[in-house]
Parts: sequence; structure tokens; C-alpha cells
Amino acid sequence: MTTSLSSTDETLELLGIDHLHFYVDCAEYWQDWFSRCLGFDWVGSSRDAFTRTRVVQNGSIRLVLSSPTGSEGSAARYLRRHPPGVAGIGLQVYDLERSLRLLKQRGATIVQPLQDLGSLRWAAIALRGSLTHSLIEHRSPPEVPHVEDVCAGDGFAPCKLDLSVQSGTSRFTRLDHVVLNLAAGEMAELVAWYRQVLGFHSSRRFEIQTPHSALRSEVMMFGEGVIRIPLNEPSTPNSQIQEFLDANRGPGVQHVALHSDDILQAVIDLRRQGVQFLAVPDSYYEQLQQRLGKRLKACLDAWGLDLNALAAAQILVDWHEDSPEQVLLQIFMQPLFKEPTFFFEIIQRRAQAPGFGERNFQALFEAIEREQRKRGSLR
Repeated sequence: MTTSLSSTDETLELLGIDHLHFYVDCAEYWQDWFSRCLGFDWVGSSRDAFTRTRVVQNGSIRLVLSSPTGSEGSAARYLRRHPPGVAGIGLQVYDLERSLRLLKQRGATIVQPLQDLGSLRWAAIALRGSLTHSLIEHRSPPEVPHVEDVCAGDGFAPCKLDLSVQSGTSRFTRLDHVVLNLAAGEMAELVAWYRQVLGFHSSRRFEIQTPHSALRSEVMMFGEGVIRIPLNEPSTPNSQIQEFLDANRGPGVQHVALHSDDILQAVIDLRRQGVQFLAVPDSYYEQLQQRLGKRLKACLDAWGLDLNALAAAQILVDWHEDSPEQVLLQIFMQPLFKEPTFFFEIIQRRAQAPGFGERNFQALFEAIEREQRKRGSLR
């Protein structure tokens, strides 16, 4: 899927999100956590002079987990400036050399020139703050279809991945979207950057407001949704976005949505494994029932879903009256690390339901505000 900036521009061919690169305090601990709690499989490891890395995968979702071995190197530098979190978003490209040529012409800052690792080539461009977009071209020879290299940090030590290692219990199918939080006034500039440099387009804009705080959001999309990156900025000083920026000490990835084909069973399993989610008040489901009533029940019945079961699991429901066959289901985890920064969302799009659950955002916003009050960051 491709898109172009204008009729005269060459097309930048982006194939999707290849991986997310986390910098964490202990790669081994988080490898175990992702395996034990979310069902990810370990597929490779690497170590160089500055960084040790573990790679885990579930379905098509690949996470690179890197931690420092000392005070030097990119992982150590990142963790001195920020709490643990996503530092890099890998984008898969069709032709890396051609992509880099186009990106240079469009003003991208190349922070890592092309690296050739045999079955894989990669480079990186600056995004915002400490964030980067890696650009990945897979070139695995047919005789080794299940093994490839990945970049593993300083020294660019390759990490051999065994992609045949799959437990058969993949509960997630793909990365649905990645959300970036920005300081007030920065969103317009990054919207323009995604348009002009990467060829994204803006698919929707909206604002969420409660009596206490507010945010603005604009969703950047490549093609027909092969990559979705919503951008948020605070529109009040005590917004949850501002709390993230303060805790993260700058812009960063607020959350990542993991798509599941059976969110109800996934959430039940995840709770059994100790995963904690943001609480949803009973009033949300009461209001949902009042607003949609029999129409919602008929829609859920058609999909074999029960509102009481969804309420018991505290899964949010979004549904558009003009497309009753399209139902969006979602739930949000508690922050992954000790700081109130990064968290995961679980999402299911029935009949390719569009959007991001905008009518649920009010409930999410209020749930996060309850957590802010517990931390004393919202008054």
C-alpha cells in the first residue's frame, strides 16, 4: 500500500510497522514478563559492548527489548533522559536505498546511515525528541526463510531471529496503532512532517474534554490504514497528556494498540495472568444501554457478543448507527512501568470497524483522571 505527496512526487513505499524498540532497565526481566503475561515468544538475543537485547514476538507483532550493560551507549543515554519506554518505531520499506534518497530530498534527518546485515538492511531517521523511525528492508534468502537479522543497538550487532518459534497461542494479530504524545503547540509541525516527509495523510481530528482537563488529537495514516499513528497534545495544563510529558521528560509513545480477533477471551486470559486494566465505571454501560438500547443488543447478538459479558470484562464498545455491522471493542492496561507513561491497549475491529473509539475516549479520559487523582497529579 502506497501513497504520494502530489501527482509529481515519487511514492515512498511503506509496508507496515516492522517492530517497536523498547529501552528498559533489564531486557531479561521484560522478556520474561512479555512471555508470562502477554504470551509473546522469545525469538532471539544479542549482546554488544554497550547493550543486551531480547526480541519477542506474538503473531506479526515484534518487540525489541534493549537494556544497557554500563553507562555508555544509546540505551544508557536514553534511560538517563527518560523512563523506560518505546524509543524507536520500525517501519518496513520495499527498497531502502530508494527510500533514503526520497527522505533526504524531503528533509529527513538521517541519524543512522544504511547498514547491511545480509538478510536485512536498515537505517534510521529522527522523529521527535529521543524518538526515531528505523527503516527496515527484509532480504531473507529463500533457503533460510525463518531466520533473519535485526539491529540490536550500539555497534549494530545483528541478532539472529528464529521466526519458526511460535507457541501456537498467539492472541494478537497485529499492531493496530501507535500513539505519540507531544507538547502543546508541537502537533501541527509533526502533522506537517508526516505529510511532507513520509507521505501520511490526516484521517480525523477531535478534542476530548472533561470538567478538569482536555486534549487535542489528530490521526495520521498511511494508505488505507496500513500504518496508523495518532498524535496527541494537551489543551489544558493539567491534562493527562501533560502528566505524561512531565513523567517522560519530553514527547514519546503513550500507548500501543494490539489487535485481537477475540478480545473477550484475550482479556479473560490476561487477567488470569495478572495483567491489570483501567477500571470502567458501571455508569458507562448504563449510559451505553440507554443511548443505544435494542439496536446495540441486536448488533452485538449478530456478532455473538453479550453486553453483560463485555461489562464484566470492562471492555468498551463503540458503534456507528450508519454501519451497524462494524463494532469496535477496546480496553486499556495500567501503565507498564512504574512511571505513569507507557501502556497497552487491546482492540478488536469487527467488520474492519474504523476509528479509534472516539466515543469511548470520554470514559478512558475519566478513568485516567481517576488514576491521576490517586497519584495527586490532578487537582
